Amino acid sequence: MTSTTVAATAAPLADGIAAPVVAYTATCPAPGGGWELVPTWPGDLAGLAKYDVEMLIADSWVSLTGWSNPAEPNSATLHGQPANASYTVRMTAVMTDGSRSANTPTPVVAPATSC
Repeated sequence: MTSTTVAATAAPLADGIAAPVVAYTATCPAPGGGWELVPTWPGDLAGLAKYDVEMLIADSWVSLTGWSNPAEPNSATLHGQPANASYTVRMTAVMTDGSRSANTPTPVVAPATSC
């Protein structure tokens, strides 16, 4: 009988990471220009490469960005939105080993008044 030793493999970095919280803040950069919905950085994690931010459009998830740090919120900002515009957005933590966290589709809604 022959035996071999198999090296233990590390669990994916995303194991056990909670779904990032989707949060956007509405700002009015100029009256009549529409709302800017600016995402709030979900936070840093050990081994985080970026966040994938996706929007549900016609029953398909469409990537808005690979958001790698809080200094780049414009990569996932929704510009020129009318009053009451509503979207479903999800954020997924993508780790340096390629593993991905869970995500929670979340409605994002512009204010009821016009900008």
